[in-house]
Amino acid sequence: MRVGVMYDTSPERLEELVVAIRELIRTDDAIRNDFYLVNFDTFGPSSLDLFIYCFTVTTNWAEFLEVKQAFMLKIMKTIRAMGLSFAFPTQSMHIENVPGGDKNVLEGPRPQ
Repeated sequence: MRVGVMYDTSPERLEELVVAIRELIRTDDAIRNDFYLVNFDTFGPSSLDLFIYCFTVTTNWAEFLEVKQAFMLKIMKTIRAMGLSFAFPTQSMHIENVPGGDKNVLEGPRPQ
């Protein structure tokens, strides 16, 4: 899975998050800890993306979904406890020219 955090996350905090997620995997009896990967992987369009690759002990589909849900909730709680935030798609728009040349039109009252 991929998890994206906000771009205002410092490199040090991102490293701490990687270590914390690795520890979640290492200490979870429902997740195999003989091989797993957790790495900062991508400067995404709207987020700093972590790549998480691991396997559950179970091969039963219903149990797998329960383990996956519990693991993702642990990740959410860890991110919040660290004071970090999940990223969501955003865009910045640069307006070079405003019709009519009146730049104050962007700062005026909004239509009701």
